[in-house]
Amino acid sequence: MNKEQRFTNNFNGKKIVIEYGSLALLATSSILVRYEKSTVLSIVSFNEEPSTLDFFPLTVVFQEKLYSVGKIPGGFFKREGKPSEYATLASRLIDRPLRPLFPNNINHEIQVINNVWAVDSNADVRMAALLGSSLALCISKIPFNGPVAGVIIGKINGELICNPTSQQLEQSLLELIVAGTKASINMVEASGQEISEEEMLAAIAMAHIEIKKLVAFQEEIINIIGQEKMPIIELEFDNKLVSNITSQYEPQIISALNIKTKQEQKKALKDVYNALFAVYDNQQYVNELEKKRLLNRLELFIKLY
Repeated sequence: MNKEQRFTNNFNGKKIVIEYGSLALLATSSILVRYEKSTVLSIVSFNEEPSTLDFFPLTVVFQEKLYSVGKIPGGFFKREGKPSEYATLASRLIDRPLRPLFPNNINHEIQVINNVWAVDSNADVRMAALLGSSLALCISKIPFNGPVAGVIIGKINGELICNPTSQQLEQSLLELIVAGTKASINMVEASGQEISEEEMLAAIAMAHIEIKKLVAFQEEIINIIGQEKMPIIELEFDNKLVSNITSQYEPQIISALNIKTKQEQKKALKDVYNALFAVYDNQQYVNELEKKRLLNRLELFIKLY
């Protein structure tokens, strides 16, 4: 069982508390982040078996509930519905800085789930969720080129402010969200009112200085509780596969698709599918995983053609 540990940091006058080893112990890794009173549990789950899918299966979720702001659904609708627009956009805000920091050849299914427990209007919960997601990935055995962090820069009365409160943002001429590593910035999202290029560059530069502080805090924690990263198996794949299939089976596929009767068309496509697999299923591959991925691509090619 993981040993419970607690880390604290004062970030521009606001307290950040990281708790590890007490919650979601069956997950690959988990981190509880308290940013002032905003509280987020960031959980990472990792499938050690590589996927046969033709893309990187990363899922990032930001889950908010009404209890996080002290409300309980009542009246006719007693259950909470689908994720709000805010939650969907927050998920994307966390996903965009994380996704490019994974190795190019990784193909394991990874889920990053952020459960919002409490919301403090003085401390943006999205930035706490990004911090928790980054740290949960960094301390795990999952290959990840982090840590990464994010901040919000506002401009009030001509002064740039890092992580303003929600009340301050209502008066701000700028809402700049920046995320990145200690080396560079990898995500910028902004809205503003007549902000000059010089002011925007100054705000981005200020954001990166603040990001480095949060990254340094994460690095201190990683040095204490971080695990050794697991190796990733690189798979070679024949890029000529699609062109070979197209040249050999395109006439048969087109002929099958031109059949107007649905059942007959389905049978004709299945015959093409079986003929194709009879050829490619007997080929020699580096390992069984590569064979599964190859057959998955062939199946997808037939279905999407």
